Amino acid sequence: GLVLLSMIALRLITLIEFVVRRGLFGNDQESLAGLYPSNPGRKTSSPTTERLLDVFEGVTLHRFENHREVWVQVTPLSPLQRRIVQLMELPEDVIFCRNVFIYLRPEAIRAITERFERALAPSGFLFLGHAETLWGVPTRFELRQVQEAFFYQLGAEDGDRVVQSR
Repeated sequence: GLVLLSMIALRLITLIEFVVRRGLFGNDQESLAGLYPSNPGRKTSSPTTERLLDVFEGVTLHRFENHREVWVQVTPLSPLQRRIVQLMELPEDVIFCRNVFIYLRPEAIRAITERFERALAPSGFLFLGHAETLWGVPTRFELRQVQEAFFYQLGAEDGDRVVQSR
C-alpha cells in the first residue's frame, strides 16, 4: 500500500513539473516570477514542483455554520497562482461538489450555487453526487443528461434564475 501510494505521488510530482514547463516552453519560453520568496523578481522557465506548490501554501478553505446558515470561503488566488493553474491545464469550467448538498438546507444550497455561478466560466459544468439535485432552488444552472449521467450547466443569463422542478 505505502509503495503504491509513493509511486502515485512521485508520478504526480513529475507530471506537475512536466506540464507547467511544457506550457512555459510553448509560450515562447515564458518565465514565472515570484517563485523565490527571497528574490520575488527572479524568473525561471524551469520551475520545480516544490516551488510551484509552495506558492499555494496560504490557500485555505473555511466552512462556517450556525443553526440557520452555512458560509464557505476560499482564499482568492493571486495572479501567479492563477497562472500556475492555467499552466497545469486545470479546467476553470468544472466544479465537482459531491455529497455536500444533501446535508444543507435550501437557503445554504442557493448561496453556494450563487458562488459557483460567479466562479465558473460561461457554460461551465457543475457535477453533484448521485443523490443530490437543484430541484426547487432558483439557479442559473440547467439540468443536462448524457446517457445515464445527470449534471448541470451554467446557461441562463446573469440575473435570470430558473427553478428546476420534477
